[in-house]
Amino acid sequence: MAFRQFFAAVFLPVVALSLYCHTHETTVGATIDGAEKSSVECPITARFCVSSYKHVSGENGSATMMEARGCGDNHVCLPFILHQSTGCLGSGYGKLCCCISDQCNDELR
Repeated sequence: MAFRQFFAAVFLPVVALSLYCHTHETTVGATIDGAEKSSVECPITARFCVSSYKHVSGENGSATMMEARGCGDNHVCLPFILHQSTGCLGSGYGKLCCCISDQCNDELR
């Protein structure tokens, strides 16, 4: 009986700590656009929701913007862990945003 109480106290709260993030990838300026936006339950290792974009120059000089949203782990959002904050890094050519509440990555902030 004591083992069951220990198991419930230690492992069941982990289920409630799951983070939910918006997820999709889109390429603007190309012939193929990305998938529909949706929301996913992140793995337990993901502590952040992430949104990012990057401008890429095509072979003929055309500009393409790649945008992605999803779950992020400590490696992706390391600068924010070091400063104990959330937010965005980058410029007009690329940006990475990390946040820590459910579905907080609906747009680049």
